[in-house]
Amino acid sequence: MPIGTHTFEYCLGKEFFAEMESSDILDADLDVALTVVHKSDVYDMTFDITGDITLECDRCLDEMQQPIDVEYHIVVKYGEEYCD
Repeated sequence: MPIGTHTFEYCLGKEFFAEMESSDILDADLDVALTVVHKSDVYDMTFDITGDITLECDRCLDEMQQPIDVEYHIVVKYGEEYCD
């Protein structure tokens, strides 16, 4: 990826979560906007996620809709040592 700011858009649905083991998400309609600022060996990423997911209620086991509107900020830097 060249140095600079890059934007990506993704739509995540049921198929995405079906591939994950032990996923509690039964269905999804999520829009993800990803902004990556690449500076040398650093990737500064911001994920904006909006939409709805369908979960199973812990109490009655009925399906329930859960609206999602979150932002995650992650910085990845390559170096000699591994740091989780």
